Order: sequence, then structure tokens, then C-alpha cells
Amino acid sequence: MKKIPESEIFKKRPFPFYYITTTDPEELTYEKFYADLSDMKEKGYGGIIPFNRPPHGFSREQFFTEAWFSMLDNCIRACHDVGLKIWMNDDYDCPPGDIGGRLREIAPHLKPLRLRLNGDEVSVEEVEWGFPAYEHPESPLYFQKYVYEEYKRRYGKYFGNTIIGMFSDADSRRVNSNVYNTDSPLK
Repeated sequence: MKKIPESEIFKKRPFPFYYITTTDPEELTYEKFYADLSDMKEKGYGGIIPFNRPPHGFSREQFFTEAWFSMLDNCIRACHDVGLKIWMNDDYDCPPGDIGGRLREIAPHLKPLRLRLNGDEVSVEEVEWGFPAYEHPESPLYFQKYVYEEYKRRYGKYFGNTIIGMFSDADSRRVNSNVYNTDSPLK
């Protein structure tokens, strides 16, 4: 029988979202993750995407705190020991970019932008804070510094072996869903 390289095996196995739906430290131990992830491995999964699931998971205030990293430590170590791969989710919820609400405090001038249809003209306008505008060249630099570099600092030894990628939600907030509707309230 021909041996299939490990890299090919993981390409053919599912990587589901692994929802974090509690902040109870007793539910987020290494042992609990190990048992759950071992079961997933036995059922044929190749890895997971740990994904915070508000409102029962971590709040914005708890995200990227030591409690958050303690949970990730346990999850990543268990994945490593079980032999599952990880695609890390890169923010509190979706879409990404605001560092769990912290970017507003770090760089308040990076207000989000949105396209607006005014008759036959399209304009760009600032909207109230929600998530930063990636159109500002410095916006992704903050995200890189505060999220990706922090993950690298804490979990760099797992990069390329257990952590094989970063998951990021698509950003679709730039055009109001009613922009092409003549009844749009944004006219």
C-alpha cells in the first residue's frame, strides 16, 4: 500500500470551527480539550479553527486577556499532542480587524468608511465605530502588531507544525446591502 504524505492527509480531512462557548476555566482545561480533540481525531478530522462564540464565549473585555491565552494554551497543546492541525481565528468574532474592540482606543482616527450611493454618484463616508477601515494604510499594521505578532510571540514554536494558518472572515461592510435599492435609507 502506498504511503500518503501527512501533508496530503490533512488536505483531505475537515477542519471545522471549534466553538468556544464558555469561559469557565474548569471546562477549558488541557484534559478537557485533549479528550474532545482525541475523539475528533479518531473520527477523521484533520484539525480545527478555534472560534470564540459570543455571547457565551469570551466577551470583548475578556478577549486577548490572560484568561483567553490560558484557554488557547490548553487548546493548542492538546491539538499538538493529539496530532490535529490548527487554523487560528484572528479576532474576537467576525469580521476581524478591531482587536476585540481595542483598536478604537489605540487609533480612534481610523473610523470605518462606507460607500454611499447619491443618485448617480458614489461617495465615501465615515460611519460610527464598529470595525476599522482597512482602506487606511495603517489599520492592518495595528492588527498585525497586536494580533499576529502576539500569536507569534506566544505560539511561534507551533507555527508550521500545529498552527498551519490563520483564518480571517471576509470583510463585506463597505457597501450597504441596500445600496442598489432605490428605496435605500442611505440615499
